[in-house]
Amino acid sequence: MKKRIFTTFFLIFSLFLCGSTVVLYNLYTTTSELRYLIGLHEIEDIRQDLFLSIQKVQTYAYASNPVFNEHLDIIVASTRKMDKSIQQCNSCHHDPAIQHELAETLRMVKTFEKKLSYLITLVSNDIRRQKKQVEVVELSDSILARVQGMVRRAGKSIQAKTESTMNNLNKAYIIIGATLLSTCILALFIAGYLTRRITRPIDALVSGTRKITRGEWGYQSDFQATSEFRELIESFNKMSRSLAQTRDKEKKYVQELKETQQQLIEAEKLKSLGTLAGGIAHDFNNILCGMIGHLNILERNISPSADQLKIIQTIEHAGFRAAELIKQLLAFARQKPLEHKPVLLNDCVQQVILLLKNSFSKRIEIKVELDENIHPIQGDRSLIEQIVMNLCLNSRDAMPEGGTLTIQTDNLTLDKQFCAHQLDALPGQYVRLRIQDTGTGIDEQVLPQIFDPFYTTKEVGKGTGLGLAMVYGAVKSHAGFCEIESKTGHGTTFDIYLPVTAERERFKTMPNSQTGSITHDKKTILIVDDEEWIARMLSDYLTEQNYTTLIALNGREGVDMLNRNRDNIDLIILDINMPVMDGYEAYQEFVKIRSDIKVLVSTGYIMNNETRKILELGAQGFIHKPYKVDELDAKIRELLAE
Repeated sequence: MKKRIFTTFFLIFSLFLCGSTVVLYNLYTTTSELRYLIGLHEIEDIRQDLFLSIQKVQTYAYASNPVFNEHLDIIVASTRKMDKSIQQCNSCHHDPAIQHELAETLRMVKTFEKKLSYLITLVSNDIRRQKKQVEVVELSDSILARVQGMVRRAGKSIQAKTESTMNNLNKAYIIIGATLLSTCILALFIAGYLTRRITRPIDALVSGTRKITRGEWGYQSDFQATSEFRELIESFNKMSRSLAQTRDKEKKYVQELKETQQQLIEAEKLKSLGTLAGGIAHDFNNILCGMIGHLNILERNISPSADQLKIIQTIEHAGFRAAELIKQLLAFARQKPLEHKPVLLNDCVQQVILLLKNSFSKRIEIKVELDENIHPIQGDRSLIEQIVMNLCLNSRDAMPEGGTLTIQTDNLTLDKQFCAHQLDALPGQYVRLRIQDTGTGIDEQVLPQIFDPFYTTKEVGKGTGLGLAMVYGAVKSHAGFCEIESKTGHGTTFDIYLPVTAERERFKTMPNSQTGSITHDKKTILIVDDEEWIARMLSDYLTEQNYTTLIALNGREGVDMLNRNRDNIDLIILDINMPVMDGYEAYQEFVKIRSDIKVLVSTGYIMNNETRKILELGAQGFIHKPYKVDELDAKIRELLAE
């Protein structure tokens, strides 16, 4: 483009230079002719002076001697002027013919001067003087005739030169006008060319920039340019595409950030609820533990045929149902399940189907598609069954007019790209539980809220708003995640992803261990629990089982009691959450006093950090409140037998 611009301006300059050169040449030629004309006019003036001088001399040539003598000074001056005029004419002309004519005229003037001088010397008025007068007059007539001829020729020459000069001037005017007109036309042409080549591409770029500024990301200019502007347009289009891609990435990142923030908010809400639920669960489990323990003792003292036994068993069953509810509440709050064991998802699904089949309307068709080679997962069977049950019940309520419920299981391997959209999800092998219905579906505006606690779209009295919230919490407690796809009027699909256990190759169904009565010498057990009625219940039961028991109502009392009876205590049943000194601090003191002391951790909390720390430090066993006293007895016998 630089070359083209240089070339166009060079053309304008060349045209202007050519025109100026021609004009200057014509002006130079015309100026020379004007100077020549001026010279001719000066020569004409000289000739006029010569003509007048000859006439003056001729006037006094026939005068009488007195008159002649009286005007002698005028005659002499005129004669000198004649000579001078001839000399000036001779210096102005360089043409040979004119030079010859001037030389002849000068010779005649010289002869005239001689004759006039001779006439001046004659003082008598005789025939000789008259003869000389005639000669002088005749010679002056000849000179006048010659000068008049020269004047006529000079006039014609001046006229011809004047016409030629005027023609040259007119030509110069025409050339100047043509040069200016050509320059203007060329300038307009070049302006149009530059407009097409420069201004229009720039306008296209400016227009594209304004469109991008208004939000038209990725705008592509279709202007057809050449050379550097084509490269510029292509660069602009690439930049625009890059901006659009960057904008899309920014939107994607912002969307991912919003999703992550929402997930973090949900996690924080569940964490807060988990803290609250954990505290409630501890106290409630302690209450249930004392109640169920005393019921177990009563049950042992009543005849199997007594009617009261059924009442006691019913109360005991209700207590364990309450404990199960607490367990679900903790799972909803994303607390870790009590105990992870290898579980087959297919078994959980089949168990739930057996429970729900008769409670579903005949208008709902249940399709079951289970992968026979499903991998085991590490989890809590009751919680997994609760997940399946809650989702199935939710689908049933979404199909009041009937429909199809499809339950599927399969094995999947998830990569990093898939897991990037799920908080805390890690690549690896998973099992997927898919529950799909053809019900009413869920509105898009409602979808983000369906896992919120106490949120429900059902009528008052028909939903608690905890079903899907418990599903979410239970899935998260198993290190899994949920996906949901739904559209109003087109049904809903829930996908639950649970990680496969690392022990799947060794997984196999093991028979329940049978714990029989183990005879033992009378052992001493220290019970450390801040709930006195639980401690008393345990002491009464263990005393019946031929154990010696000691009771401490906090960690400090327990440490002091071990110090006093360090060689007599065989086992410590230790609670975690206690005043004065908690279970973790107490255990550290216990092992300082006796490094080989056996400790059974018993708490109403779900498996939390404090419990794990004690077990990692070396505590030999763990039992969760509430429990049956038979389970406690079996655990004690197991530890004492080691």
